[in-house]
Amino acid sequence: MTVAVRGGGDAGQAPPLRRNGAFRTLWFAQALSQLGHVTGTIAYPLLVLEVHGTAAWAGVLGFAASAAGLAARLPAGFLCDRFDRRRVLLAGSLLRAAAMALLAAGAAAGTVPLAAVIAVAVVDGAILEPVRYAERAALRHVVRPEDVTTAAARGEARSQAAALLGPALGGWLFAASAALPFAANAAGHLMSAALVGRLRRPLQERRDGAGALRPGPRELLAGFGWIARTPQVRALVLASLGPNLVFGGVTLIILAAAHDRGESSAAIGTALSAAGLGGLAGALAAPALLRRLRPAAVLLGTAWLLPAVVAGLAFAPGTAAAAVLLSASVFTVPVLNALLVTYQVRLAGDGLQGRVFGATGLAMGAAQPLGPLLGGVGHDLAGPGPALLALAGLLALCAAGVTALPAARGLRHPEDRDPEADPAPGSSPRKGTHRDA
Repeated sequence: MTVAVRGGGDAGQAPPLRRNGAFRTLWFAQALSQLGHVTGTIAYPLLVLEVHGTAAWAGVLGFAASAAGLAARLPAGFLCDRFDRRRVLLAGSLLRAAAMALLAAGAAAGTVPLAAVIAVAVVDGAILEPVRYAERAALRHVVRPEDVTTAAARGEARSQAAALLGPALGGWLFAASAALPFAANAAGHLMSAALVGRLRRPLQERRDGAGALRPGPRELLAGFGWIARTPQVRALVLASLGPNLVFGGVTLIILAAAHDRGESSAAIGTALSAAGLGGLAGALAAPALLRRLRPAAVLLGTAWLLPAVVAGLAFAPGTAAAAVLLSASVFTVPVLNALLVTYQVRLAGDGLQGRVFGATGLAMGAAQPLGPLLGGVGHDLAGPGPALLALAGLLALCAAGVTALPAARGLRHPEDRDPEADPAPGSSPRKGTHRDA
């Protein structure tokens, strides 16, 4: 269907990023939200391990949270295209704040049923998706077209900084009190909502009633059709399947092995946070790397680096050594993520942005919920070393499959696309608009 456009945010008149107040406000709001989410990812399993004592139950929690996020991706993309993106951001922050406050109150009272911890993790994982897609889809309305790649890279830097600080923060807060990580998370979401409320710039094109999306399989699945017509995105999505399956399990195995050795929660969190240094460095280097290197070289290099690193983790003498290896492995991940976001923001029409993100996220994360489950069960049955070697073998098989893809070997920059790209159903007309760089 064609969306009738009646105006909207004029990103062509936006100032450069260094003077772009709307971008900074949106960036800081989501920084608080992401930091809280990452803090929770270590606080949840630590709470389960302390109360119930097995890595398998922590794996079940990780599986449930990941599955909820995965199931939410297509509906989340539809919500971001159907409703006002500012309201989506506000509602998401407020709902997550309420869920975290309830869990903090239970932890403070000393009564935290396993079902309650899993329920809050599920809510957090599900609501994360529309919030994330709404922020990404809003980029084209708050930054200039030529700034999209840099803005996407700064978003990746924010995510990597949260990954760096979040585990340490969660571990230290949990060491002080089991309730503190969740109370801090609730406060962060409230502050995020306050920042979003200050935004005045439109975050999407305005549409009349005839252009409003209606629920249905065709509209819900429209993003997959766009992916099918965009070979660069197809290659990146396929290359992500193996790492998304494996790394949730890898992290849980490292955490459980450190717990078995008697390391404190604060020490575990600090060591895992150090692994985020590589991701943060990669995010900061992404704009320069994407200007100088062929995307195909980055993609294939990453595909073969990851199995080597995971195999090395099986022989790491301790958590600190494991953190160094993880740091090396994640350097190129934000570079690839920035490239993917740039393709999506610049090539998909505004009326399809959310559904493209939802379809891409669903395809990339299809196997992700199995990672913590495989890691937790593998750790309990075979021990950390054999479990890590098995996951490394899976990654090697995936790397071989990616290398065999012609689209992966010939991956190009977004600027090398056909200038007459075909707009997908539900997108706004591309010709003559300032948003189509």
